[in-house]
Amino acid sequence: MLLGGLAFGLAMALMVGALSAVYYHNRPQMCSESILSQAESTDKHWVAEAFEDRCTEPGEWLAHVNLRRKGDPIRLNYWHSYASGVVNRGEVFLIEQDGDGQIPELEWTAPDRLTVRCAKCKHPALRRDARWGPVAITYEVGSR
Repeated sequence: MLLGGLAFGLAMALMVGALSAVYYHNRPQMCSESILSQAESTDKHWVAEAFEDRCTEPGEWLAHVNLRRKGDPIRLNYWHSYASGVVNRGEVFLIEQDGDGQIPELEWTAPDRLTVRCAKCKHPALRRDARWGPVAITYEVGSR
């Protein structure tokens, strides 16, 4: 009797897990992703783009900067983006936003040097890479 109860409980737990996996596979949480600005390197080999992610919660508003070769499409990391709809390939800078107006400004100072400015950003960066391939990145970010 006890063994039968344990078997039934195990079967129910496996069924709940399988149904949850199917549900979240077919109805993932999606964020809205929009391009805020774009800048091409001076030698026209690289493109930097500033994106804004707006998920369901206001506290989940993020701004990020991604780099890619000119001519390459904007690509999503399959596993991460499937669950969120967020572009994260080539991401070099990520910061939480409090509201509108915190848009990172992008400036190429040389063919392989990018400056990211965000004077109105109030939070510390969640990601801040100094280099992406041959491109060196400098930051001028405001803080509280």
